[in-house]
Amino acid sequence: VRDIYSITDEHISQGLKMAKWRGRLEKLTSGGLKKAYNSFEFWLDGAHNEGGARMLKIWLEDNYKNREIFLIIGLTKGRDIRNFISQFSSVAKVIFGVRVESEPSSYSLEALQDAALKLPLIKFQTSLSILDACDQIKLLAQSVDPIVLITGSLFLLSDVYKIMAR
Repeated sequence: VRDIYSITDEHISQGLKMAKWRGRLEKLTSGGLKKAYNSFEFWLDGAHNEGGARMLKIWLEDNYKNREIFLIIGLTKGRDIRNFISQFSSVAKVIFGVRVESEPSSYSLEALQDAALKLPLIKFQTSLSILDACDQIKLLAQSVDPIVLITGSLFLLSDVYKIMAR
């Protein structure tokens, strides 16, 4: 195929540099959520298991160790809540659990809260919605430009995209 279309290593390199994968370390720069909370630096990632959470934690430590970090998470039933949440204990100021509205099999707020309460060193709160969590972050943030990472389910990102379209 490379010979037929004259694809060089430089073409491949450029293609990879320009590729965008929605929902994987996606920075929000516009839309309804960003308009409402314009000083927040929003990131989305569809990580939904312990391995994905571990990589996000490493990314946060590598890039934002001197910034105030908040998480908004929502998980689909069957995922290990405690192992997912525990990955962020050293980086998140507060983790907000929300129900994933686009997923009928989402964990309830009570299930998220019960699992989080069994973890030491986790500051965890439930919120009625992504917007409610953002309102709470606005009250808790000591910096004017906190990092807000929304993660835990690709379905949760669907909820964010609906807000962004407003």
